Amino acid sequence: MKAILSALLLALAVCACKTAYQTVEPEAPAPSELAEEERAAVEQQAKIDLSFAYNDYNQGNYTSAKDYFLKAYGGHHAFDEDYKLKFYKQFKKWATCYSNLGQPDSARIILEMAVEKLPDSWYEHRTLGLLLARMDDEQGAFEQYRICVDLKDDDWESHRDIKDILKSRAQASGAMEDWNAVLEALDKLIELRSEDLSFAQEKDKILAANYDPVEIINSLRENVEKFPDNHQFREKLASALVDFATQETYREALGHLDRLLAVSPEKAAYYNQKATALEGLDRGPEAVRVLFRLVELEPARPELPVRVGQLYLDLGNLRKARHWAARARRGFPGYGKGFILMAKVYEAAVDECAESELRFDDKLVYEMAAKEYDKVRDPAFRSLARQRRQSLEEVLPTAEDRFFNKNERPEKECYQWLFE
Repeated sequence: MKAILSALLLALAVCACKTAYQTVEPEAPAPSELAEEERAAVEQQAKIDLSFAYNDYNQGNYTSAKDYFLKAYGGHHAFDEDYKLKFYKQFKKWATCYSNLGQPDSARIILEMAVEKLPDSWYEHRTLGLLLARMDDEQGAFEQYRICVDLKDDDWESHRDIKDILKSRAQASGAMEDWNAVLEALDKLIELRSEDLSFAQEKDKILAANYDPVEIINSLRENVEKFPDNHQFREKLASALVDFATQETYREALGHLDRLLAVSPEKAAYYNQKATALEGLDRGPEAVRVLFRLVELEPARPELPVRVGQLYLDLGNLRKARHWAARARRGFPGYGKGFILMAKVYEAAVDECAESELRFDDKLVYEMAAKEYDKVRDPAFRSLARQRRQSLEEVLPTAEDRFFNKNERPEKECYQWLFE
């Protein structure tokens, strides 16, 4: 450092200054070698040079200002200790002169002098860190930011800059320990800047891209615990719990969804997730009631009446399942799942009504199911409909069946509700 500084001082000493102060002494005597009177004169001259430096700096005359800072530094040894500390705190202005003149290396030397003289001053370390970052010295900047947060724990900007460097390294390495360090930095930022949701959102994205669902859910739980009134965090947690799809996560999700619905009773996504959780917990009747509300909120969604009908079918209520299948077919004739649901209702009716051996009436109902599958034109469900249709081939009425049975619709009592 001293060798570099000497070289800098020697190079800068020849710069032009204000006319009355052009000469710089090559070697100033040590303070102990100065008589009291000489010491006072040196101190006075240094203070004059410093005042010129301030004046030029404030006027944007950086070339002259940095020369006067240099001259003042040549006589600063005559200052008392308190004044020296004040002078060292002006090094950031001196460094700014070089930065504004496009001389970052010189600015770096001055700021490194500043942190050496003022090791416990946060501002000088922060300024040096920013300069090193602009000079693409990532490691040097990182070290200075670390010192900054050690000196000032609530320095969220340095925590943010540390996070950005850690994130860049994690993206390059892909190592989980590097991503863990990024998450730790984000946790600190979330603590310091709770009003800034971007850090929590960034954490969510990193978790989703690099971590398994259990870790994601645990992180979301922490967010909700820290910010219980933040509906966005609670919504993300509820969604993740439903997606994880276990009995435990379904139950936990319901509590969060009820709280969300109390605040936003018109939000369809919450009803959708609640119905899914209730279905997963085999609480079909409750799920049906939730879906009724969802149908009211989003009547144009073709899958909703089918979903209600399927739930009724799963619950063994074939009549209501048929009602919702018919509603789906009428309301959304191009949606293939409505026809598939109706066909499944007919198949379930046979399962419920037929005896050990299939009779002609049973085959006629299977034929009704086959015709529903044949109506599916929706490309998304055509393949499924064709597969189910093929599985019925062996139970459909044959020519022989029709020769011996002249009725065109089933006569058994247990099938009559199909025609109501």
